[in-house]
Amino acid sequence: YKVEVKSVPEGYTVTTGKVETVEVVSGETTEHTALIATSSSSSTSTSSSVKTGDNAKVLPIIIIMLISLAGIIGLVVFKKRKDRDV
Repeated sequence: YKVEVKSVPEGYTVTTGKVETVEVVSGETTEHTALIATSSSSSTSTSSSVKTGDNAKVLPIIIIMLISLAGIIGLVVFKKRKDRDV
């Protein structure tokens, strides 16, 4: 079989006219990748991290976790001292 990309969704570009020959074997499953990129230049991006939409600040969460850890440690120490005094 010959596979040719003829169209892509709006806003994307692909090298059209490239023909790839694919051998099909009965009973086998294979994947073939077509490189499709957005029409805007993504190489000018200043950050390579994935944008998840989560803009939460991490520092307040870490501070709350540390305060909780200190509280748990304090309770354990208090309980051990109380049990030792009895």
